[in-house]
Amino acid sequence: MRRGEAKETRSGGNKNHKNGLSDGAKPGVKRRTAAEVTYSILSLDDITRIAVTHALEETLLRRFDGILVMKDGKVGEFGTFDNLMKEKGYFYALFTVTGTSRR
Repeated sequence: MRRGEAKETRSGGNKNHKNGLSDGAKPGVKRRTAAEVTYSILSLDDITRIAVTHALEETLLRRFDGILVMKDGKVGEFGTFDNLMKEKGYFYALFTVTGTSRR
């Protein structure tokens, strides 16, 4: 099977969408370059994107449909940027301690 071709799922259904996974930029990659790569991935249409990042940049995080926050190897929280900030939980603590918050 070639990249982009439809394939059957275990349930027998047809899987006609594309998926993409992006790991966070490595320490040697400049911050600006890492942001450009991430924004490029976000600009792709008709693709499910999963991005792994340690960068807590508000302008970037607001572009995600959902943010899954890991804590102690488990899903700690899930929601949009605004919802997670309103909850003032673990994500809020991580975001505000980085000094990137404008709130």
